[in-house]
Amino acid sequence: MVCKMSREILKLRKNVKIILIDGNTLPTSFETDQKETYKIAKNHLYINIEKELPKLSKQDKEYIKNNTIAIIHELEDNDKTIITEKYNNRYINKINLYDIMAIKNYKSEDISKDITNNGAIKICDLDSAIEFTENLFITSEQENIKKFRLYKALKKVLQINEEDLKNDLIKGKYLSELNIIYQYNFINRLNAKIEIIPKDNTLFNLYKSAYMYSSAYQSVLAMFDYITAMGKMVEYYLYAKNNPKFKKEVIFLDIIGDNPPIWNNHILINICNNPENVIYKNIREEKFKLTKNEEILLNVYLSNILNMNIKGNEITYDGLAEIFRQFRNRIEAHGTITDTNVYAIWNLTQFFAKMYSKVLKIDELECEYDEKENEVKIGYGNEQKIGVGKYIIMQNNKLFFIKDRKSYIDYLEGEVILKDKEQK
Repeated sequence: MVCKMSREILKLRKNVKIILIDGNTLPTSFETDQKETYKIAKNHLYINIEKELPKLSKQDKEYIKNNTIAIIHELEDNDKTIITEKYNNRYINKINLYDIMAIKNYKSEDISKDITNNGAIKICDLDSAIEFTENLFITSEQENIKKFRLYKALKKVLQINEEDLKNDLIKGKYLSELNIIYQYNFINRLNAKIEIIPKDNTLFNLYKSAYMYSSAYQSVLAMFDYITAMGKMVEYYLYAKNNPKFKKEVIFLDIIGDNPPIWNNHILINICNNPENVIYKNIREEKFKLTKNEEILLNVYLSNILNMNIKGNEITYDGLAEIFRQFRNRIEAHGTITDTNVYAIWNLTQFFAKMYSKVLKIDELECEYDEKENEVKIGYGNEQKIGVGKYIIMQNNKLFFIKDRKSYIDYLEGEVILKDKEQK
């Protein structure tokens, strides 16, 4: 079987997509006696984690990790604790990967809402798990047409220069072609390489859930929560580290709130006092180069949405904070997101998530809970972690961020708790 599997992987290596099976019931692509009652895409390979992965070479295992798009977890019942444990202890830590919980005798009414609200978790009956998985991923004839349409859109976009965009008719056609490209990007987001992976588990799960929603609109809203959570985490860390007035038991109301200007401003204020901080240069000095696609996304599409003139091929933290503030304000206005522009809005939100992750070095930021002191501590890499007092608390193994003077919120599940019930 080893040779057969290796040959099969090599044969498909150009565009193979891997689905891993965590269990003993479902058939894999290497079982000769399986009876298919459903259609499996030619580039889909099902591999059992325990039975077949150990027989592969180190090189093949690495390739499989890089190209896995889903893990099917076989479960006996609807136990929320087991589902959460499977999700948190997944075999591969990737943002763009679905965790499919295949439950024996699955009944949707038995699953709690907070589980089904997670964009990265999909739930189905064990008996129809592979059919369910194929329906998530199989390339349809319609999507092939979209790929053809993508090339046509790219060609048209390249033919139009900045001077042409002064003509409203040409600009309208240009934006229409961009919408095709941005829709294709969303549909094929599983194939994209995620540049920054959050190190903290809460931020990782927030980003993963937001990224994996099948609805672009839901993904946009969840991505805002991810950006807010990372911004507040860095804000409170910097405040506790650099502000002599900080006291663990005292809450300074001026620095709490979900609005981007609050945490952006206080990140700037507190980073000024500490040039030795890990992210000082990114916040105060660095200019981040934009790709050509990002230039178009900001200089053309975002400029049009905000009715302002955005120019340049670089961006600073100040610039990022300002255009994100205006973008979020516009998106939260009623009727801004439409069926026509929702994919462009998603591409913009994904850009902001990526840039904030990069600027704030989220791949180095760590968060830990000190049970003895009953407090959440935050820091970068090997530096001593700083307790953030009552601004972020831990309850039932979940991080709750202070929302206002009366309550805390868990951004992943949307759960809100009152301050007087914050700790037991």
